[in-house]
Amino acid sequence: MDFLNLDDLDSLTDVCFGFVTDPSPRRGQRLAIVELQDVAPGVVDVLEAMVLDGVEDRPEIAQYVQYVFGSSSGNVPART
Repeated sequence: MDFLNLDDLDSLTDVCFGFVTDPSPRRGQRLAIVELQDVAPGVVDVLEAMVLDGVEDRPEIAQYVQYVFGSSSGNVPART
């Protein structure tokens, strides 16, 4: 993925799922994750929590992505 497309929820879910299930400590250096950190740092914090919780189910991650970035959410979460 060359850039992060917040309108493509399937691709965004793939990016998040890849991050959460990657055992490498370098998972945070993926280009899409770096971009996501710039746009919505709180999302990356939640993904880190999912790593710690041992989440491995794509549907669970997809549900979170839909909640945050889906059409009903309106906007990208504000930077904290």
